[in-house]
Amino acid sequence: MTVPEYAARFNELSTRTGYSKADLRDRFYEHLVDSIKDELVHTARPIASLDDLITVSSEIDVRVRQRRAERDRQRGRTTTPTTATKPAVPLHATPFTPPTRDPNAMDIDATPDLSVTNC
Repeated sequence: MTVPEYAARFNELSTRTGYSKADLRDRFYEHLVDSIKDELVHTARPIASLDDLITVSSEIDVRVRQRRAERDRQRGRTTTPTTATKPAVPLHATPFTPPTRDPNAMDIDATPDLSVTNC
């Protein structure tokens, strides 16, 4: 879930709580993903109010997702938007079939039956 999606849902539900603005800000921060929290540490922008926190967190989220997409492109992977779903494509077009047994192969586990002797 992106930060703007989270913020929209949070704002929708926050009207029912009766929490103060400071408490709402703390609850919003508490449930942010760790990668966003890690980046918030490095910002000099004000995040004292809920609105400021949402704005800055949303901008960081966009940058983090852009960087992740760039890194994936550099590795040769393609990225899909988080809102779009693609059907899973199997790696191989044909299903796996076990190899057939070579009739001329030696059976390593075969041991002679020592209880039967030819006298």
